[in-house]
This record gives sequence, C-alpha cells and structure tokens, in this order.
Amino acid sequence: DYRRIRAVLNDISIPGYKQDIQRLMRELLRIWQAFMRGQLLVVAIAGFLTYLLMQILGVRFPIGLGVLGGIAKFIPIVGPVTAGLIAALVGLFQPSNWFGLMPLAYAALIVVCVIILDQSIDIFVVPRIMGPTLNLHPALILVGLVIGASLAGIIGLLLSAPTIASFLLLGRYIYRKMSDLSPWDPPIDVLAERTPEDPILPRIWKAMKKRWNQGKNSQE
Repeated sequence: DYRRIRAVLNDISIPGYKQDIQRLMRELLRIWQAFMRGQLLVVAIAGFLTYLLMQILGVRFPIGLGVLGGIAKFIPIVGPVTAGLIAALVGLFQPSNWFGLMPLAYAALIVVCVIILDQSIDIFVVPRIMGPTLNLHPALILVGLVIGASLAGIIGLLLSAPTIASFLLLGRYIYRKMSDLSPWDPPIDVLAERTPEDPILPRIWKAMKKRWNQGKNSQE
C-alpha cells in the first residue's frame, strides 16, 4: 500500500536525488488522488443519468437502479452490463409498461438504452472529467482506454488514465533532468483559488463547471 511504498522510497538514498524522489512521490500521489476524485464524480453522474433513464422508460425502483448504475461504473464493462441486466429483469417482471410492449421486448429495450447510456458516458463524460483532472487530452484518454483494455483487460481499462499520467510525469522528469531543465512545473495551489468566505457547495459547483468547460475546450 501507499505507506509501504513511501517507506521504501524514503529509504532510497541517492546523492542529490532524495528531494526529487520525495517530490515525485508527492506528484504521483496527487495524480492518483485526483483520479479517485474524478472517478467519484463520474459515478455520481452515471447514477443520476441512470435514474433519469429508468424514469423515462418507466422501470420500477428507479432510485435503486440509479444507485446501482452509479456504483457499477467502478467496474468497467462488467459493472454496467450487470446493472443493465438487473434493470432488464425488473422490467421483464413488471405487469405493464408505458410503451405497451411485450415483457421480453421491453427488457431488450432497457438493455439497449443502458448500453447506449454507458457508452455515451465513456465517450463524452469520462474524458471531459478525467482530462482536466489529470491534465490529459481527452483523445489521449480514449486511446489509453483502448490500449489498457487490450493489455490488462478490466484492470487496464479502469487504471489507464492515471497510469498514463504517471508515465508522462516520470518521462517529463527524466527528459528535463537530461536537458538540464527544471523538472517541475510551477506549483498549482488549488486551495489558494478558494476564498474562505465562499460556501462549500458553490465551490464544488464552480470546480465541476470549470472542469467540464476545460474538457469541452480541449476536445474542440
């Protein structure tokens, strides 16, 4: 875990590089913490959109299915598929539906809509959130998702974005050290952008809006 890794890195004693190793450790920790925050935001958005979809389709227990759909985003592919099948089973055993479809056709409609929603989130929402969060271009994240899935399956798909950001950090550090340049970007103090008098909810809304706009601008 992180504590053991930190202890090992602290024991590394390379003349002239101890501070750099500690700084690298902090930067890597920042990347993975930012990834977790972005992932939680994706989960919240996926849960809300799943709830809306269930309401539109008239599926019973939309709140529970929305929560399930959000949590399912923690497990790429398998999670959304499982959530979609559970929603389809709920629809299959409903006595009626808004569209007057046969139960099997209604269940198939639910599965198709859930798949479309999941793919839309992966293509449009995830890159726009993870891109600004990890300072990666959305297109690079999409490429990383494909490569990660082909190399390591579900785990590679889930961890592709922070892994790319980590390798870019290490590569940039090595390149700049070899070029006799400063290996570190100017520090970005996120806390300094906040004013003490701002309430917490407006700050969260501003941060979400800023990240969304940054992702949209980078795609354009």
